[in-house]
Amino acid sequence: LLNFEKALKIETEFILPDFAKKDADVVYRVPLKYEEKALYLCVLIENQSTVDPIMAFRILLYVASIWNDFYKNSDEKERLRKSYRFPPVLPIVVYNGERKWTAATELKELVSAGEVFKEWIPNVRYHFINAGGMKEEELDKRNNGLSAVFLMEKPIESYKELEDRLEKVREYLKNDPNQEVLEAVLK
Repeated sequence: LLNFEKALKIETEFILPDFAKKDADVVYRVPLKYEEKALYLCVLIENQSTVDPIMAFRILLYVASIWNDFYKNSDEKERLRKSYRFPPVLPIVVYNGERKWTAATELKELVSAGEVFKEWIPNVRYHFINAGGMKEEELDKRNNGLSAVFLMEKPIESYKELEDRLEKVREYLKNDPNQEVLEAVLK
């Protein structure tokens, strides 16, 4: 349903005052294939190397910031229409830490009696990817730029292992010559 060929990276950083050192890494607008008008899916990627117990709350703030930015930059006449809609936001948390991820993935889990009051709690959750826990065989199957990023996140114990890993990354990147992925590998 997504037209990734027309994906557009949004340069705005959604740094919130309380999370000044924990900014959203990448936000993209990806047009939906089935829509005639310009409806976009914003994909928020938040890289984490430590478990953040309030990640679901941070995601709520990021999503609200994205929608606020979208609203402020929308045509005023368009905003007044009954048909005005915000773009869907797909928050993705990519975790590369060594400890088990134990944080709540839904906002209602962070609210006292959240299950009881779920109808009045914003329905916010994120998609979780455990990059650090992916086996090399799984990355080999995918064989793309994202595999290269995830592979470089894994600990390296010897010079030989580093050489082998860099060769594998080179192969992955040949299959996905995306410049932004290459930059992420080099960081």
